[in-house]
Amino acid sequence: MGRFCKLRQKEVVNCVDGCILGFVCDLIIDECEGIIEAIVVPKPGKLFTWGKGDRDIVIPWRRIEKIGKDVIIVRLDGEHHHHGGHHHNHKFPK
Repeated sequence: MGRFCKLRQKEVVNCVDGCILGFVCDLIIDECEGIIEAIVVPKPGKLFTWGKGDRDIVIPWRRIEKIGKDVIIVRLDGEHHHHGGHHHNHKFPK
């Protein structure tokens, strides 16, 4: 896949509604399994990524359709947008 710094340079776009969600600011990793569970994008309008919480969009890895040269295409409908605080305990929809 590449390095995290390369992933952070790609815009995340929702293919359902064409919305540009922003750039990846963090990853949620299952430390026991060693796999990426989700990418985190700051909610639009948030200038700094300090103190992540209610302004983050957590996108489960399985919702990623394609990682391209310039963008990451995700498939999110309204019920799968998660703006939430404590990422590490979040249960993602199937």
